[in-house]
Amino acid sequence: MSKENMVISFQQLSIVSNLHYENHKKARKKAVKFFEKLDEDGDGWITKEEVMGSKLVTDLGKNFMKKALKGVDGDADGYITFDESKSLLYLSEYSKRKCRACGRSLRYGHGFSCIQCVQEQADDFNLCYRCFESRGIEHARHGYLHFLHDFAFLNKLLEMSLPALPHRLLSPVEVSHSSDL
Repeated sequence: MSKENMVISFQQLSIVSNLHYENHKKARKKAVKFFEKLDEDGDGWITKEEVMGSKLVTDLGKNFMKKALKGVDGDADGYITFDESKSLLYLSEYSKRKCRACGRSLRYGHGFSCIQCVQEQADDFNLCYRCFESRGIEHARHGYLHFLHDFAFLNKLLEMSLPALPHRLLSPVEVSHSSDL
């Protein structure tokens, strides 16, 4: 993560999304469904046209999606693989976070998340600045000790050990038939 402007690179986003979607069974299944929904023709690849015709454009914006497609296409082959699609899903889900106390939408850099919930594979617990500072909501499971600001939260995820990634990219069919799902 760049300390000058506190942005996460697409390479770092790929690491974070792989950590999330490979270490959580529910999230892994969600990633497979997400890929299959975007891969309209079922050929095992997502094209720019398939993404630009999806709800992601409505959720994240056309200009953002054009830039995101370039960033997540790590090998610049013009197609989004299953592994690359996990970054798109993570962007989509992260942009939909809501404060658990007041319900406000949380943009990147404007919230706090409980790292302990993530490590325990529990539901995400996010708070906006105001609610975090006022301590207006009780986090019964972990209190306030495990909350990290967005920048620190993503840095912590990057520090977590990343399981060995396959030498080749798996198709969603191979992933959905994996014995550990």
